[in-house]
Amino acid sequence: MVVLNRSDATRTVLVPVAGTLPNGTATRVALAVGSADGGTGVSAGELSVTLGPRSGAVLVTEGAD
Repeated sequence: MVVLNRSDATRTVLVPVAGTLPNGTATRVALAVGSADGGTGVSAGELSVTLGPRSGAVLVTEGAD
């Protein structure tokens, strides 16, 4: 998954993944430009990602098919 923050401020993005990734799926940042936190994984059908200003990240799952 690719997540971008074009803003001049830090943002937390909630990406809806229900029906695609099950709750509890772990994620990690595979590649980042700027600062990026892949969060703690999927919870309540959403993936939370915090990105610094003008940052981007490629996230991958850990152990999901």
